[in-house]
Amino acid sequence: MAKQTKTSRSGSGGAASYRARHRKAQHDAAHADGHGDTHPPIITHALVPQGEAELIETSAGLAELIGVLREAGVFAYDSEFIGEQSYHAKLCVIQVGTGDRIWLVDALAIAQESSEALRGFWELIADASVTKLVHAGDQDLEPVVRLIDQAPAGIVDTQILAAFAGYRYPIGLAKLCEDLLNADMGRGLKFSQWDERPLSSIQRWYAANDVRYLPLLYERLLARVEACGNSAWAREACGALEDVTRYRTDPHTRRLNGKGALNGRERAVVKRLIDWRETAAQEADLPPRTLVGDGVLLELSRERPETMEAMEAIRGLPRPVKRDAGPALLAEIAAAKSDPLVKKEGISRFDEERLKPQVQAWWSAVQARCEEQQVDVTLVLAKRDLLSFAYEMDRAEKTGEAVTGHKLQVGWRGELLAGVFDPPANEEDEPEG
Repeated sequence: MAKQTKTSRSGSGGAASYRARHRKAQHDAAHADGHGDTHPPIITHALVPQGEAELIETSAGLAELIGVLREAGVFAYDSEFIGEQSYHAKLCVIQVGTGDRIWLVDALAIAQESSEALRGFWELIADASVTKLVHAGDQDLEPVVRLIDQAPAGIVDTQILAAFAGYRYPIGLAKLCEDLLNADMGRGLKFSQWDERPLSSIQRWYAANDVRYLPLLYERLLARVEACGNSAWAREACGALEDVTRYRTDPHTRRLNGKGALNGRERAVVKRLIDWRETAAQEADLPPRTLVGDGVLLELSRERPETMEAMEAIRGLPRPVKRDAGPALLAEIAAAKSDPLVKKEGISRFDEERLKPQVQAWWSAVQARCEEQQVDVTLVLAKRDLLSFAYEMDRAEKTGEAVTGHKLQVGWRGELLAGVFDPPANEEDEPEG
């Protein structure tokens, strides 16, 4: 890869600017004219903390809290962050709760006190001896892998549990609390200026609610999952959240709409440009798509400009990026001329159409099996998984080789779907009665 050129932080900014404006608008609306000062009542239960959360703003306070959570052995965890401003999401607030108390950790204040101050908390998230309750917890768990190079452990995700108890996947926390606990969490505050200080009473209330009901939710869901006979499968599915590869994404696997229409040479160019964008975005501390949009990468790959004059004709590439990074982009495009052609990935449209009847038949069978076991089919697989399996089975039939190790054949999915993909018995081969 050619040497990187430092780029302006301005970037293309389209999606990020919209998200930032949307965040501010949501924040202002929630705080306008005292809106949100009146909250729904908290249900009364021994596992539901009442009242306001305790605020932790120092590393000493956090260290003491970690001791309390470790002694409790199980706690609820969530976090609030802002993702449109920087390469890695900006962590603002950490929420934790037990059956009787809730705490809000001011991650910004503690990080300013010491860059290592939060390490003890991430080590707690990686401690398998302590159970952590989350809901749709991928983004909340990612910092553990990135910051201390350890895997999350002892994780139970109530969204995943719900899928093994007859609920649709993915189901939102508010909807699940309403259905299962008859608890009203009030209007959500997902988009808010979580980096503003002090946190408002509205922000503190909604942040606390994200962990308030998780201990009771866990107890109720666990009983339902056990009643369905799905406990072992649910544990295994939650265990997937403890795989470090889940949080180390390859930029080339991100969806790039329109990439499939590129030819081999153009795919070689876009491969280099994706690598360049990733490194440049890290240096500029911007989300990659904020620095240079996907559409711009595709146009650069198709047009392959060779001069700065030709670069000027590329639509959607911000002038500061053209100025600061234009030579580096030209160098990457020129270097790609000697790269081998990149073959198109995936299954051809012809094979997709040819295998469609088989995929449809399997889909119906999988749905029936999932309904029978009270497991939501959306967690189990997507139709693209059936397509890839049908493709592998089709190739194996031609080569005489067996298909083993596919996602749908191993682990809890393999057990749940056992026999679903077997060919129908040949009536002529059946013994006479």
